[in-house]
Amino acid sequence: MPELAKLLLLDPSDERWVAFVNSMPDANIFHHPAWINLMAECYGYRPFVIAIRNEKGDIKAGLPLMEVDSLLTGRRWVSLPFSDHCNPLCYGDALPPELFEYLAELQMKHDVARVELRTTIPCDGDVYKDNSQVLHLLRLSADAEKLLRNFHPSQVKKNIARAKRDGVKVRWAEDKSDLDIFYDLHLKTRHRLGVPVQPRRYFELLWKRIIDAGLGFILLAHKDSVPIAGGVLLTYKTTMVYKYAASDRDYWRFRPNHLLAWTSIRWGCEHGYSLFDWGKTNVGNVGLRNFKNGWGTQESVLTYSVLSATPPNHIADRLSGITETLFRHAPRWVCRVTGELLYKHFA
Repeated sequence: MPELAKLLLLDPSDERWVAFVNSMPDANIFHHPAWINLMAECYGYRPFVIAIRNEKGDIKAGLPLMEVDSLLTGRRWVSLPFSDHCNPLCYGDALPPELFEYLAELQMKHDVARVELRTTIPCDGDVYKDNSQVLHLLRLSADAEKLLRNFHPSQVKKNIARAKRDGVKVRWAEDKSDLDIFYDLHLKTRHRLGVPVQPRRYFELLWKRIIDAGLGFILLAHKDSVPIAGGVLLTYKTTMVYKYAASDRDYWRFRPNHLLAWTSIRWGCEHGYSLFDWGKTNVGNVGLRNFKNGWGTQESVLTYSVLSATPPNHIADRLSGITETLFRHAPRWVCRVTGELLYKHFA
């Protein structure tokens, strides 16, 4: 273990962590205290940051975590709940091994059976890997039209043109009434997919902690006066994350999702963003992977790591196969109530 003077255990809002995150080129919205505190406030998780200092006392590497204490899924540390990827941050190319030594020491000290990291780690011992997800990234440039020329002709460009021709209009959400519109579309989407929806309070806090803070926005697509699709974008530094996409299947023929994505990408190009993060996709979801690949993205495997003496039990995966059909055929309120009661347990 490194000297104790070099180890830090911080609150995510600590000015030292905030300054460190702001100084790191590869930090994303999931490292930001606004996102971390949103998760903690909504779901009751305990957030903290582990960090290593250099000889001058400045942070040289760090990783945010949350303690999830659930009667259903057990007590564990997660970096981070409901975040597609969250790499440890550090100066230089190599992560200092002291960071993971420190994590292992804390795990043992606090008797935490399992630590789940949304990244791959150079760590010895009992580490289980999960490669079931892929990530799609699109490099942006100042010339949005040049990007457009690289999109798939029939899968993307044709559908963007179709949405415009059929009169689909995209606008920025302005207030809480627009949040209600998005939430209704999101609930329809989650019900269609057979999965519980996030608690309504989560989106209220998302608006307050993220949107109002200038760290994201919501887009809504309309056909005439009818809202037919919506998207939530998270923005930090030079990266945009397309976090949520929702739509009404009765209006899919107008291709609103394509126009929403294109509007987001074009806006990112015009405002100096360099990376558009489409988020994770299950490796077996060929249809969604093909959709994202049609935008000229780079697909890569997301490796998650679990530090545990025993293999992960994957209780959420086992339950999803059972509940998916049930939720699809149940009334929509079942999807909402189940999410209100149980969503926080499956971080």
